Amino acid sequence: MVSLSVYRYSVIILCLVGISLSLYAFYVETRSTNDHSYRAACDIGERMSCSRVLTSRWGRGFGLFNADSPLNLPDSLFGFFYYCLSLILNRSYTSKTVARLRVFLSIITNLGTVYLGYILYFVLHDICVVCCGMYTVNFLLFICNLKLLTMASTNKLLSSYTQPASYNTSQTPSLHHLIIDPHSTGHVQQQQQQQQQQTQQQHSTTIANMALTAEREAYLRLAAHSMERSDQLAPHFNIRSPKAYGGYAVSNIIKIINKLNSLIRKIMKMFVVP
Repeated sequence: MVSLSVYRYSVIILCLVGISLSLYAFYVETRSTNDHSYRAACDIGERMSCSRVLTSRWGRGFGLFNADSPLNLPDSLFGFFYYCLSLILNRSYTSKTVARLRVFLSIITNLGTVYLGYILYFVLHDICVVCCGMYTVNFLLFICNLKLLTMASTNKLLSSYTQPASYNTSQTPSLHHLIIDPHSTGHVQQQQQQQQQQTQQQHSTTIANMALTAEREAYLRLAAHSMERSDQLAPHFNIRSPKAYGGYAVSNIIKIINKLNSLIRKIMKMFVVP
């Protein structure tokens, strides 16, 4: 099973990759807007151009806001803010509320990823390498955040079972209220009797085990003696012997067949012309 630290470090690495892609996308958009002759490294062809996608109408404010709206910011900045926020929220891994917030943000981000992916492929008919990289990072972050939420719920449930009960010192009587019981020696005697009974049970168990061991050794010696006796009675017994295939009855049948065979040969020799 993958540990909690693996998912946490995975979230950190994914956020750093997402921040790098967002900054590069913002640089490409800004440079392409100011310099129309600029050609980015991700502009591979006509159908694989990051500059054309990032400078389009859907490259700012997801294409949903007007030009004078304060939310009409480059999409790369929204991604940058999301990755930074995820990196900050990842510092808390025991709070279930923070884990739920991370999952909620991941769901919203992946819905935006599906929307922008649809625009990218079916409207702009383009493939942006940087955008596809950010979409992959968003999906992997959603999986990691979902796993972290599950682990946070499990850890909280386990801690509720293992957490000791609160000790109330107000219910503890003070020393001057304690009364010495003159019959307290009976309790000590009862404990001694219980210890003696346990010792006797252990002793009887040990004796029983020793008896079983002796009986087992006697059985093994008897079996070894029987094997030696059988070797002495049948020293020439092997797999080719007729006794191995049915005992004395089979051996007698084989002897009879051999005698009949020899008799037939003698009769044939008498009638054969030399």
